[in-house]
Amino acid sequence: MTNSEIKQVLINNDVQHLYHTNTVETALSFLQCGGLLSRGLCIDMELPQTPQYTDALDKRCNIFYDIFFDSTEIQRKTGYSSYGPVLFQYDINVLDIIKEGNIRITKTNPEKWLNTTNEAEKYFIELDELSFCFDKENFGQHITLIDQRTPLSFEYLERIVLSNPQKDNNYLFEIAKKIIEQAIEASTFDMSLEIRRYCYYPRFFEAYANPQKLQKHFSLGGHANEL
Repeated sequence: MTNSEIKQVLINNDVQHLYHTNTVETALSFLQCGGLLSRGLCIDMELPQTPQYTDALDKRCNIFYDIFFDSTEIQRKTGYSSYGPVLFQYDINVLDIIKEGNIRITKTNPEKWLNTTNEAEKYFIELDELSFCFDKENFGQHITLIDQRTPLSFEYLERIVLSNPQKDNNYLFEIAKKIIEQAIEASTFDMSLEIRRYCYYPRFFEAYANPQKLQKHFSLGGHANEL
């Protein structure tokens, strides 16, 4: 399949935007270099990022330099993203700048892949199959930009959204909001930060009732010295 064929299937399924969520720490590294980074590139550039439990698997599956997008805003559907509270929304036309052959769509979340899982089980290979089976509501079907060795420019970025855990002592959120706004102000791109306006679900508050999860998603991590 060509990049344009994959993009057309997405458009035919009413996909106009691509969504990536991450932690505050990792998002600040994106803002520092002007675009989304694959996990591998972030390490190569010696920028802070929050460890993920799938890192070892991603290396073993040779996807550590891939960038993953959803075709639906997960927070609107489930109330919570396990990847973090910072949402980067791109226009689908960002796919036009990706090297030919470097766009793929997974059939299942890579965390479910085994050593025995073959390419045809991991990805849609044939156009007919993708056209018939693609489901924008299936969160395992990730739009994947493979082998990304440079930042994915914010030229096509439409918005950044930060969720508010709404704790009684909300200092982690307030600090994160402040430093993200400072990073945006220092950027050469025309961006602004939105605070999540749509409904918060019980699952969201249940997740951030866990202090370890709250710290992991909202702390500045390696960017703490930038305060």
